[in-house]
Amino acid sequence: MSSKRSQANLQVSHLALLALAAVAIPLPGAAVQSIANLPAIAARMDCTLQAFQTLDLNGVADDNGQVAFTTVSLVNVSATNPAAYCSVRGVIGPGASSIVMKLPMTAWTQRYVQNGCGGECGNDNLGNPTQSSGCAPVIAGELVTATTNMGHVGAEGATWIVDKPWAGIDFAYRGVHVASQVAKAVIRNFYGRPAAYSYFDGCSDGGREALMSAQRYPEDFDGIAAGAPANNMDVQNTYHHANRVLTNQVAPGYIPLPARNTYLLLRGDLPYVHAKVVAACDGLDGVFDGIIDDPRNCRFDTNTLVCGRNGNEPGCLTQAQADAVFRIHDGAKTDHGVRLEPEIAVEWGSELDWTLYMPAAQGGAAMAENFVNGWLY
Repeated sequence: MSSKRSQANLQVSHLALLALAAVAIPLPGAAVQSIANLPAIAARMDCTLQAFQTLDLNGVADDNGQVAFTTVSLVNVSATNPAAYCSVRGVIGPGASSIVMKLPMTAWTQRYVQNGCGGECGNDNLGNPTQSSGCAPVIAGELVTATTNMGHVGAEGATWIVDKPWAGIDFAYRGVHVASQVAKAVIRNFYGRPAAYSYFDGCSDGGREALMSAQRYPEDFDGIAAGAPANNMDVQNTYHHANRVLTNQVAPGYIPLPARNTYLLLRGDLPYVHAKVVAACDGLDGVFDGIIDDPRNCRFDTNTLVCGRNGNEPGCLTQAQADAVFRIHDGAKTDHGVRLEPEIAVEWGSELDWTLYMPAAQGGAAMAENFVNGWLY
C-alpha cells in the first residue's frame, strides 16, 4: 500500500472516530442522527459444528492463520435473550487467538460489532459492547458480535509474552485484526452477504486495541469507539497501579505487591469523597450540574474530608485516609518529587472509579494488584 493511500485511510479512520463520537455525544442543540434502517437478514447456514468445519477459510487471516472451530451451538429465545443466535467458538493460528461470535438466526440487521477486552486480556467472555447502554439494536439482539482473547489465557500470567512466539504479537495488534478478518468471512458465509457496517468498541486495554486498529488496519472498521485507552502498559502496570495500591496500605511493600495488606481506604469510602469533591468544584464553570467541567481547575483540599473538620459527617475520614486520597490523586513520584506519570493521571471527580485501587473489604485484593502481578510475572 502506498504511503499516500495509507495516509488517506488513516484520515478516513479518524473521521469515523469523530463521526461516531458526534453521534454518541451530540452538541447542545444539534440534531441526533438516527441509524440506517436496514432490513433483518436470516441465516442461510446451519448452526452446527459440522457446517462450520466445512467452511473454507484458507487465506482469510493474515500470516496464513488457519481457523479451527471447536464449539457451535444454538441459543434460543429466553427471558434474558431477545433473539435466537448461533454461538460459535474457535481458534485462529498460528498461536492461540480465539474467535468467539454471536450470530443472530433471523434478526440480523447487517451490523457487526467487535468487542475489545480490558486488563491484559486473556479472556473472551462475549458480553454487550461497552458503549451500548440504551442502544436499540443491542437490546433487540440484532447485531453480530465477536471478540478474541488476543493469543493467551489470563491464568498464564505474563509468561506468555516471552514463552509463546505469537502471543506477544497477537496481544500487541494482530489478534484484533485477524479476528475481524475471520468474523467477516463467517458473516458472508452464514448470511450470504457481508456486513453493511462494521465497528470496534473497547475500553482500557480495549481502547488501546481500538487505537492500534485505527493506526495499523484503518480499513477493518467503519467506526471505532476507543474508551480510556491504556497505551503505556509498562507505566500503567507499575507506577500507576502499584503506587496507588501501596500508598493506600498501612504497611506498603515493594513490587511484587504483598497479597493481603491492610488498606486505609475501601471502596465504601469513595461515595463520600466524591460527593465532597463535586460539592467543592462543581460550580467552577458557573453551572451547578453535578459535573466538574475541567478537573484541572479543581484545587480540592483533602483535609476537609477529616472528621472534626467537617462536623463529623457520616462517612468522614481519618487524617491518614485523607492523606491517602491526596496521594492517589497526586500520582507516583520519586523520593525527590519527580513525577513518574503525567500530572492528573487520576483527576478530581473520578473517585467512584477508584475501586480499581482498593478492595471491598479488608483482606481482599484490589484489582490493580492483579494488573501489576500479572504484568510482572
